[in-house]
Amino acid sequence: MQRLKMNCKCLFRRKIKNFYKPAKVPGADYASFEVVSHCLAKDAHAVYALSGSGEGLQIFAAADMDNLFFLPATISGDYFADLQNLYHYNGHFIEYCNVINMTQETEPIKRYLAQNHGDKAAWWNCAEGFYRRLQPLSAHHYQSENRIFYYFKDDKDLYDYPVYNTKVSGFNFDHDGCFIALRDVDVATFQVLNEIYAKDKNSVYFYAGKIAADAATFAVIDRLFAKDGHGIWFNGRLADVADVDTFEVLTKNERRCEAHRARDNRAEYVSKNARIRHQGYAHILKKVKAGSK
Repeated sequence: MQRLKMNCKCLFRRKIKNFYKPAKVPGADYASFEVVSHCLAKDAHAVYALSGSGEGLQIFAAADMDNLFFLPATISGDYFADLQNLYHYNGHFIEYCNVINMTQETEPIKRYLAQNHGDKAAWWNCAEGFYRRLQPLSAHHYQSENRIFYYFKDDKDLYDYPVYNTKVSGFNFDHDGCFIALRDVDVATFQVLNEIYAKDKNSVYFYAGKIAADAATFAVIDRLFAKDGHGIWFNGRLADVADVDTFEVLTKNERRCEAHRARDNRAEYVSKNARIRHQGYAHILKKVKAGSK
């Protein structure tokens, strides 16, 4: 076991060395860390993928780490699954996959999981037509009896992509999208706030992922902008805002705009232009002018 761990770490170190100086995997749990394929590793907290194109190490913590299934190399070392979703490492980042109409590449994965984990309450064991019987709560939120799904569609609003892992592959559904199951959601108290944000009594969801916002006080201000007891949220991230009480959005409900702008009594803000490959447009709010009016 000790030798295996050392080999695992050396493997990632050698790969990292192709692009960067050797470095520790940030926040990795040494006791549970293991390499699971030619491009993926995991520990108790996250899945790690190292880009072959110089983009660095991705730390993917959105999956259910207590119920994680990796595929044997004979099927694919690029895919892994939990009970809710199927994930693919495409050489740049980990992405969600469409599990409704499987492609020629992903159908063997579903068969393997069904044959080896047929007792699981998982997507690969859902009855045919399960997703088509979901009840719509909004254009993007759907419900089964005890589960909530976010229907993610690439509508070319680049600033809507929160992080790498919301990119979608396998556009095979009627409307070229992908149902992503929300984890640990309280269905009885779930409420849709807009096409991007939702919450239940315990958590706030940005697209299909949880964010560390206060559910009791969280309210949408304008599309990507929201507010809670911690402050102002923008694009799923807590913004560095000087005066929360006087904060106002200047580019209201804008889509495909060059930048989102806002202000308060002490500063002005603009969304950082982050037109980087595989990364969202409106990444964070940046303070561009400070000083009292």
